[in-house]
Amino acid sequence: MATANGPPPYTVSASGAARDQIRQLARRAIRAGLRREFFDDLRSANHRLRHDPGSWGDRLRDYRHAGLGEYRAMSSVLIVHYGVHEASRQVFVREVRLSPYSPLAESDSPE
Repeated sequence: MATANGPPPYTVSASGAARDQIRQLARRAIRAGLRREFFDDLRSANHRLRHDPGSWGDRLRDYRHAGLGEYRAMSSVLIVHYGVHEASRQVFVREVRLSPYSPLAESDSPE
């Protein structure tokens, strides 16, 4: 249902692997004393995925028969690989990694 402010947000779902990656990165951020930076960036990424996934990331591939576009977006902390199905307004997060520019990339090594 569209709202007075525009179309409805996209539904965002993450693969099990992406959810595991987020949990591991969150633990790493907390250990490094970067909890706030990590969760602020994660909230921002989620907002962009829900409201503007096609403009946030770089389109890598177009799967026309499936009606799906594959994207990669980078923020100050994260790199997110995801697909967008425009007709159903769904976003599928496949992978979440650290940006090479993230302060976490310079902190302790992953588990």
